[in-house]
Amino acid sequence: MRENFSVQVREILSFASEEALRLEDRTLDTEHLLLGLIRQGNNQALDILKKANIDLQQVWQEAETVSLLQSGGRVRTDFRLPLSRQAEKVINRSVREARSMQATQVEPQHLILSLLKHKRNKGARILSHFRISYEDFMKGLQ
Repeated sequence: MRENFSVQVREILSFASEEALRLEDRTLDTEHLLLGLIRQGNNQALDILKKANIDLQQVWQEAETVSLLQSGGRVRTDFRLPLSRQAEKVINRSVREARSMQATQVEPQHLILSLLKHKRNKGARILSHFRISYEDFMKGLQ
């Protein structure tokens, strides 16, 4: 499936994994996807969030806070973390978002759309604090 991902999305996933390890989490979760997206720094999804007057530094801080408040203890590892169930769903659904938009590859905006469409994840809850919805983000794409 990774062959369907753009270079930017692969980089975001790599950064997300690094952030999860830095925060000593047991799994790569949706808040780490947000951290990876922001850390990647140059993509259409971030441009849309900036145009919606969303402070990316505040999103970063909230994502870190959510990660640090997770229960289940911390673990320090030097290998790839497994995806949480929610992160796996978001990544799989991002493929469907790309297909529905007739894109040949999953791009960063498809990750955000997937996060926002399926609100039962930490990343979506973080973004909801900044009053961005799936519909708002879609309007930003058009």
